[in-house]
Amino acid sequence: MLNNYHKTFILFLLGISLTSFVSPAEKNKIEAIKLEIKKTTELLEKTNFEKQDISKNLALLETQINNRNDLIKELKIENSKSVLRLQELQKYHEENFKKYNELEIKYFQVLRNKWKNQFRENNILDLISIKSLSSKIQSSAIRSQFERKKKQQLQEYSVLLKDYFVQLNKLKVENNKIAELESNAAKEAEKIQEDMAAKKKLLLVSASEIEKIKINLQKLELEKQKLTGIISNEIERTEKLKFEARTKSNYNWASPLRGGTIISKFGKNLLSEHLVTKNNGIDIQSSNAFVQSTNAGEVVQIRQLPNQSYMILIRHSEYYSVYSNLESVLVRNQESIEAGANLGKCMPSSNGQFELHFEIWQGKTPQNPVDFIR
Repeated sequence: MLNNYHKTFILFLLGISLTSFVSPAEKNKIEAIKLEIKKTTELLEKTNFEKQDISKNLALLETQINNRNDLIKELKIENSKSVLRLQELQKYHEENFKKYNELEIKYFQVLRNKWKNQFRENNILDLISIKSLSSKIQSSAIRSQFERKKKQQLQEYSVLLKDYFVQLNKLKVENNKIAELESNAAKEAEKIQEDMAAKKKLLLVSASEIEKIKINLQKLELEKQKLTGIISNEIERTEKLKFEARTKSNYNWASPLRGGTIISKFGKNLLSEHLVTKNNGIDIQSSNAFVQSTNAGEVVQIRQLPNQSYMILIRHSEYYSVYSNLESVLVRNQESIEAGANLGKCMPSSNGQFELHFEIWQGKTPQNPVDFIR
């Protein structure tokens, strides 16, 4: 089935074919407008695609930033737990650490006293009698025993605190690692936020470009309609009717596609709840591929459409018949044909059937083909 663009395109071809009074400049302008509309439509599709791509990237970035925020939240919780474990460890060993410092002070005090006593004893050894020597030896032994005891206590607390320092260093390393991970996650989140801001800016630019393209497309459509009106008025002014008041029922035309079924009627067609199209003719589907002329007339135009199908325009006095969506054509321009003449072959549809778009015009006004076909 032909889309509205192709049907409108047929209207232009109809107007161009019916009159020899339209200037070449106007014809060239119409062709230029059609080309510009095509380019603008392609640009609009491309811009819409880019907009969709940016939207997908934004959704992905939003997912990434949410993941980073969740990671940062978990790292903060883990960091708080690690700090709490460190504080508990320090509190648990606080008394031991304090005792160790006290023992260390006392032990070094004993060593200083020992050195002083040894120095004093060496100086006065010659002055001491043999009787008093034993008491000095006893005093030295007591001091040595006291020194060994303090040293042993200090060593015991050193062993006890050794595990504390190992755990302390381990917790500090863990804290530093968590802090580094948290810092990296925050930097990544900041970078993603910057990327999101850039994408949102691009999305705004894309939306603005789409609006500009739509406005330009509307202007081109208006200009096309204006030129169509000029051509239609010229046709109406220059075409001389050979018959005055011939009614549609006088023709009793044949169906252009034998055994066909109308799948799209003339006028407005409701495609969905919010989409209505206007059909200047009817669309017929059939298992028969060959198209015949509905009435005797003269072939005035054969043109290949943008979708590579063919269109045939035939004049029947003051009426014109249009046959489009043809795969091949079996007639020539300016050829006079009889009713029922084989015009060509329809293009196949996806369901294996063949479809024909058929229109009837009187001057610049499309007619309902159903009123003509017997």
